[in-house]
Amino acid sequence: MAAALAFTLAEAATILDPPLSEAQLRAIIRALRWQPGGHRRNGRPGHPAATYDAARLMRLHGALVPFMETHVTGGNSGDSMGLRPHARKQGTGHGQDVPAPLHG
Repeated sequence: MAAALAFTLAEAATILDPPLSEAQLRAIIRALRWQPGGHRRNGRPGHPAATYDAARLMRLHGALVPFMETHVTGGNSGDSMGLRPHARKQGTGHGQDVPAPLHG
């Protein structure tokens, strides 16, 4: 039986599109309390790098994409993760946009 494909967070950060940084992935993984599936030596002194199931990381990324900005313009937009709902309802009658509801 073949072993499941596993990525370090640094490896995952290089292939995700739209991109997430290693720091963003690490923060999300910690918030979800995911435990690594294994560890891999990277040829440098110190602790081996934690690895996570590649398919699980891809599903996580797919779930986050609807909440990601498609581009960043000019620094911090008020959200240090660069993740926020991008859909807005127009025409509330008060001259302001309101965030779209999170559930349907």
